[in-house]
Amino acid sequence: MYIMRVSLITIGGGELAVLDVEPTWSRIDILQAFGHASPGVVFRLLDGLAELLPGQTLGSAGVQDGAKLTLVSEPARFIVTASCDSTAKIWLQQTGDCLRTLQGHGHMVNTAAFSPDGTFVVTASADNTAKIWLAQTGDCMRTLQGHGDMVNTAVFSPDGTFVVTASDDETTKIWLAETGDCVRALHGHRDWVKAATFSPDGALVVTASIDCTARIWQAETGVCVHRLSGHVFGVRAAAFAPDGAFVVTASIDGTAKIWQAGTGDCMRTLQGHAYIVHAAAFSSDGIFVVTASIDGTAKIWQAKTGHCVRTLPCQENSVPAFSPDGTFVVTASSDWKASIWQAQTGDCVRTLQGHGASVTAVAFSP
Repeated sequence: MYIMRVSLITIGGGELAVLDVEPTWSRIDILQAFGHASPGVVFRLLDGLAELLPGQTLGSAGVQDGAKLTLVSEPARFIVTASCDSTAKIWLQQTGDCLRTLQGHGHMVNTAAFSPDGTFVVTASADNTAKIWLAQTGDCMRTLQGHGDMVNTAVFSPDGTFVVTASDDETTKIWLAETGDCVRALHGHRDWVKAATFSPDGALVVTASIDCTARIWQAETGVCVHRLSGHVFGVRAAAFAPDGAFVVTASIDGTAKIWQAGTGDCMRTLQGHAYIVHAAAFSSDGIFVVTASIDGTAKIWQAKTGHCVRTLPCQENSVPAFSPDGTFVVTASSDWKASIWQAQTGDCVRTLQGHGASVTAVAFSP
């Protein structure tokens, strides 16, 4: 039997203690040795995304001598960011530690998103490709090649089977995630397609284009079922509500709009930004919408009324996303940082620093 030495780190980054342990020890053994045995506490390795599960031994979990374990008193949350520095990074939300850097694109990374189970990350790049990465190790598992211009967005389907990409080549493509094969191309937009994502049930895809429209398509057939017209300038973003009943769009005309997905009718216009609105997304319960503008703010709106309830002072190119529980909003911006905000108060609680250029996109793990 050999002995390992591990350090226990708290959420705030402070070291609790250093202890000699045996590989046969479990999580409970470690907690008891450190005097922190309490229900619901989990360990996560700072140099990885693996959770040390109840009953699992240090040896079977692959813990190495000299490891640093983070004490997290709630389920650990991860954030992925994309940057003009040609990388994506995975961060532990509670500490702000960068756990992994995804390197392999030959140009700026426009977006990054987790798979529904958090196992994979997909990125979209100006090098005309999208890539699928194993989040745990940072290994590139697959490269999606076939677009003729920069890829602006890449997102998994709700079941993780497919990936949808949007490109400046005026097309949207649907790919089989397991093989990287393109199974469908959506043609119809007459300018750059800046965003694409699946509906919550995976049956539909919504796209946003600089041709001033958003479109809703049947994912299985590629048939366009609704053309969302009403913006007077290009549409930069589009996303479904959690129940799939509505779509929100963000436009260069300085507004966001909420549409009925079933009919294509515009239900509400969100007005209040002073300049281009380039991002919009619903909260997980569908009650709120967050938007971001080149006017240097992100705004949180009541989806039902269109009332702005909070303004966050961000950089001019911030891109926002709600946490899965709606408690936090994270914004990515041109100051090379991402910031985590409390949605209810608007307070900035943590800043993620480490990219070497503008941060173009951000997303929470599921």
